[in-house]
Amino acid sequence: MDNAPFKARLLGGFEVEIEGQPLPKLRSRKGQLLLALLILRHNVEVSRDWICGVLWLDSTQENSRLSLRQSLNDLRNALGSQAYRLESPTARTLRFISSGAEIDVLTFDALLKEREPTSETFERAVSLYRGTLLEGWTDEILIVEQESRRQGYVDALERWAEKLQGIGEHNTATRLLKAALVFAPLQESLYRTLMHSLTEADRFAECMEVYRNLRVTLWEEMHLQPDPETVSLYNRLRAGYQERSQRISTPPPSQQPRSEEHTSELQSH
Repeated sequence: MDNAPFKARLLGGFEVEIEGQPLPKLRSRKGQLLLALLILRHNVEVSRDWICGVLWLDSTQENSRLSLRQSLNDLRNALGSQAYRLESPTARTLRFISSGAEIDVLTFDALLKEREPTSETFERAVSLYRGTLLEGWTDEILIVEQESRRQGYVDALERWAEKLQGIGEHNTATRLLKAALVFAPLQESLYRTLMHSLTEADRFAECMEVYRNLRVTLWEEMHLQPDPETVSLYNRLRAGYQERSQRISTPPPSQQPRSEEHTSELQSH
């Protein structure tokens, strides 16, 4: 897909290339938002009235339809050879044709939907997430879309970390989980998986710190305590760590000091 005639990167910003060249400047950002919305609903018919209501909420129906026609004309001119992707199945609908295009967010979504994802699948998905979907755009219509991809990124990091845990790569899993917490500081499942990795990597002091940070964050942000599941896990990990530490610090019977009685007996001779 390196030579795809249409490329779009919407994760972390808005970049579109046509035949290897940047999309020409449009008359307004509404044209960019129109293209982004159609891409996110690729291959599905979208009502023109819905688009008008979203992009020109404060305009009359007549004016919003005129604005849509102008934006479509501007966008089609900018797309050049790729203008066919803005299809009008009916007089009332629009559809973006994604076949043969290279679009990061669509690849990201497809990777996370794989039934049996591998570590390579998660690695590729994570690499695509350069930042928030259409970062810097605060349009209300995008909030759900942005949150969905942010959570998808966090889930990918967590599931990848769990796979690494299964093969004993706890330090790498720890790094991934800490990255996920930057985007989801209140998601307790991340803390639980991280605590497990740190303990398995013999880094229990850090596990204790993670648990303390969780308690502080939950209380400061929501006036809540950790879930019982999290508390129970921490107590189990602490008990297991203490037991292992005691076994390590206690020498085997053959190396234990002889009793005082036996020592005294030797001294008497």
